[in-house]
Amino acid sequence: MTRRSLSVFCLAVTAFLGTTGFAQATEVGRGRDVGLGLSFGNPSGIVGKLFAGSTEALDFGLGFRNYGGCHRNGWGCRGNDHLSFHADYLRQENLFTQGNVVMDWHIGGGGRLWFYDYNNDNSNDDDIAIAARMPVGIDLTFRSPSFLELYLELAPSLLVVPALDTFIEGTFGVRAYF
Repeated sequence: MTRRSLSVFCLAVTAFLGTTGFAQATEVGRGRDVGLGLSFGNPSGIVGKLFAGSTEALDFGLGFRNYGGCHRNGWGCRGNDHLSFHADYLRQENLFTQGNVVMDWHIGGGGRLWFYDYNNDNSNDDDIAIAARMPVGIDLTFRSPSFLELYLELAPSLLVVPALDTFIEGTFGVRAYF
């Protein structure tokens, strides 16, 4: 995560903390159960979240570019023609509610599947990589606007294909709920 990205995230949180809200609770996960948005970091992409109850959700996303970076065993170092898909089961609990802001934390388990061209030479030697991951994060929702969620997440991951390796993905993002 770059300093600029972190600064933008902090400014957005500060702006929402300073606003006054309505008396009703946030609607995220409590009436509005489907969220779509963008993630920034490692990887950046399009994300979604589907609540399956007040404390359980399915998180999924499509990631782009060179996420995962260079690893000790060399996979993913040469090209940046990457596309990935992740899916996670999340358990979410409330940390606190203060004025306009509701802060939850989540933990879960899932996996990521990458499609990439290791040699980046436009040949038909496309490769795949598979990793198990355990996302842990903080989610901010607001009473006004009651459909918005900002989140920050770290996901320790265990690469199992093409070789064993460990790494940590880090993203922040925003979702609008419907």
